[in-house]
Amino acid sequence: MNNLLDLTWKIAVTRGVLGIIFGLILAVWPTTALVFVLLWGIFVLLDGLGWFVTGFSKGQSPGNRLTAIALGVLAVAAAIFAISRPGMTAAALIIVVGIWLIIRGVVGAAIGITGATGAPRGLVLLGAVLDILLGVLFFLNPYGSATVIVVLIAITMLIWGVVFLTLGFLLRKGAKALRVDPRGFPQP
Repeated sequence: MNNLLDLTWKIAVTRGVLGIIFGLILAVWPTTALVFVLLWGIFVLLDGLGWFVTGFSKGQSPGNRLTAIALGVLAVAAAIFAISRPGMTAAALIIVVGIWLIIRGVVGAAIGITGATGAPRGLVLLGAVLDILLGVLFFLNPYGSATVIVVLIAITMLIWGVVFLTLGFLLRKGAKALRVDPRGFPQP
């Protein structure tokens, strides 16, 4: 158990530091979508390797092991595609986000018109219209929309970096609390 916690907190801290570094790089150079895709590809590759380490660690149940290894395979495959074809990856990602925003906007409009939510109809409809407009913009102009998405993802990576860093240090504290000496007494 201690070995798994020791390994887990180190992986979480590493992912947090990498997330913060990549987020800062994207914040400094938001207009470089291809750099973003390459950095994202490297980040996802490292994340996939982290999933493999988790999947092959001792103490994992068969279900957790299989899930971690499957996530590792998917992450490595996505990373290889992103690194080898950054332009295509960026355009595809932006188009998918555009389609998602259009669908979200249509559903939001239906909810706003029917009043199926407790939120004010005007705000729901405004949000739906903004989603549809942004979705159409992303879908029709994926390369022009890249800067906006890069800035949002930079912010997200910074937040996730802080979350993983915090989680890693909390796991480290828990691992230290669980350490016992050979006689069964907790170690300081």
